[in-house]
Amino acid sequence: MRRAMRIVVIVASAMLVAGVALLGCSEPVAGGSGGTQSPEDCEEDEEFHPVAETCVSEDELNGDNDGTNDTSNSGSNSGTNQGTNNNSGTNSGANNTEECGPGMIKGQACRPDGSSLAGAQIELEGEDCDGNPYTDSVTADEQGMYELDGVPSGEHEMTISSGSFETSQPVYVNPGEVTDLEQEAAKICVGDSEVELALIEGGYDDIGAILNDLEIDFDVVGTDEGVGVDDAADFLSDPAEMQTYDILFIECGGLWTALNGNASVSIGEVMDNLSEFVEAGNSLYVSDQAHPFVQLALPDAIDFYNESDQSPENSWMGEDYGTGFGGSPLNADVVSSEMSGVLGMNTVDLVLTGGWAIPVSAGADSTIHFEGDANVMMSTEMVYDVPLMVTYDEPGSVEGRAIFTAFHNQEQADDVIQEIMEYMIFQL
Repeated sequence: MRRAMRIVVIVASAMLVAGVALLGCSEPVAGGSGGTQSPEDCEEDEEFHPVAETCVSEDELNGDNDGTNDTSNSGSNSGTNQGTNNNSGTNSGANNTEECGPGMIKGQACRPDGSSLAGAQIELEGEDCDGNPYTDSVTADEQGMYELDGVPSGEHEMTISSGSFETSQPVYVNPGEVTDLEQEAAKICVGDSEVELALIEGGYDDIGAILNDLEIDFDVVGTDEGVGVDDAADFLSDPAEMQTYDILFIECGGLWTALNGNASVSIGEVMDNLSEFVEAGNSLYVSDQAHPFVQLALPDAIDFYNESDQSPENSWMGEDYGTGFGGSPLNADVVSSEMSGVLGMNTVDLVLTGGWAIPVSAGADSTIHFEGDANVMMSTEMVYDVPLMVTYDEPGSVEGRAIFTAFHNQEQADDVIQEIMEYMIFQL
């Protein structure tokens, strides 16, 4: 640094001499018409310049730099050398660096298809103005909107995640400014490129249609009928193959009945594999008559009506609600703050196909989202506060998750169930 300062002073001095010489060659000199003068010809405010042999003002003799050529070389060197060494605004100090200060980030988290991602987790990692590690986090609201204030300026790594879905990218913050990540072209969306999804198709759901709408890739690994049952049996009997996936969907249908009646399939082994799948931090979704895959694999998650480990089908006793055979959808209460925030309503109408599996309670590690009172099919009995949608979080350092719904995404009365199912996928 000291050597650089000396170089600046030397250059400035050279320019000073050159400036005076230029003045003598190209412009009329003060106090005369341009001829040779002597000291006696100079006025009170002039000095005799021995090189130019003429009278010049004191400012001209000193180079007319007016403080703009000090040791920091700041300013534009205005005067006789203007334009030759114009550094105005670009060299205001010997070691000019941008000041570090707080800024703000405003953004909207989004799904792979660009739609808003409610409840996403936003994490920021970088350095503060002193070079120390800096972290901050916030949860996006029901519209995916989030704000991070007081962020040190500079580049940070932002991670947006929801369930198994996650993406990271660098974000730059300027001091005193807002980094806008709300606009369509700037939004950061979670990707699905590193999330592996498997689907066993049933007869009463269409999870595949929802995944396609969300532009999420998945593999069909079996069905509940024909040769698809053998594929499903092979998949569920192979723990290594199962562990290559992050999320497994088992739709409502005849899979339980088909596997339970197949002598070549070990139901105990299938349930052990499903249990290990969730314990390893993966996620499982099942609906309605696929409930045995939760009841037997995760016994602490949900208890069912008339429950029997030997005959789980004894729980298929829910009366029909609104499928076209008469009656109305079941008006259920929204009981979790999470789902209430997403839907913005206190009740929701659910269509339930006659013979649906009736849950009666949820375990300590489970969250009930909807509940309602339901009639038992072909009787006058009623079951109160039925948990119609439940999320179970596996205890442990690496948490897996399971979600059960007593309803399907097909044959619903409105688009609310579509919204629920889309939100659910990003919680797995």
